[in-house]
Amino acid sequence: MAPCVAGVLEKSGVIAGSTLDAGLVIDLSDTFNGLMAIPNPIGVLTLSGTVMAITGKYMRRRRKDLRFNIIIQCRLIFDKEKQK
Repeated sequence: MAPCVAGVLEKSGVIAGSTLDAGLVIDLSDTFNGLMAIPNPIGVLTLSGTVMAITGKYMRRRRKDLRFNIIIQCRLIFDKEKQK
């Protein structure tokens, strides 16, 4: 949004908020806060498949690294006991 348009909207909001009834201002702010929540479930539903795919890849890689680290640790312990 252009800075000029944003400034006009901001100033008009300040003027409207200071001249309107307090109950109406609170109702308007609640309405706009509720409207801002609408894109969240849309984004969650849209990206859920992507998140599941990325999480699955991460968990597979993590399990593989964990198995590799356990094997290395077991070899180190075995080598230390062998040297004694």
